[in-house]
Amino acid sequence: METNEAAVRTAVADALATAIPAGIARQLEPVLYEKYEGSGRAYRRASRELIYNLRDPENAVLRTLVACGEIDLATLAEMSSLELARPSLKRSRALRAVSPEPDVASAMDSVFRCGKCGKNKTKYRQLQTRSADEGMTTFVTCILCKNRWRC
Repeated sequence: METNEAAVRTAVADALATAIPAGIARQLEPVLYEKYEGSGRAYRRASRELIYNLRDPENAVLRTLVACGEIDLATLAEMSSLELARPSLKRSRALRAVSPEPDVASAMDSVFRCGKCGKNKTKYRQLQTRSADEGMTTFVTCILCKNRWRC
């Protein structure tokens, strides 16, 4: 078991070294290992996320901040995927988060009745999920109880 764990840790450090200076990568790996208490699933997920964002060609800002020491390694290990993301992705995620959900007061009664709460306060959208010669699939969400189904 220890041999596998050592191999995983070495692979993570080597992968980090492809994106940031090797010395920093060798210092960062033990920080990740300690934070996630071993080389389990959480450690591997966090390592992959960090490696992906550091290797992203459009994320030079993050690489520069890490290489210059502007971001502490412990802080880097704690950062969320949104904080690690490239600036353009941060903007698009922020815009998506700001788009308002229709609230109950402004919801119109719909032709769809929720099977869970029995109310007509629903919103729907249609997507072409199959071939073009078949009908569209309707995805319905109840605004009151958040029940979702498709027709």
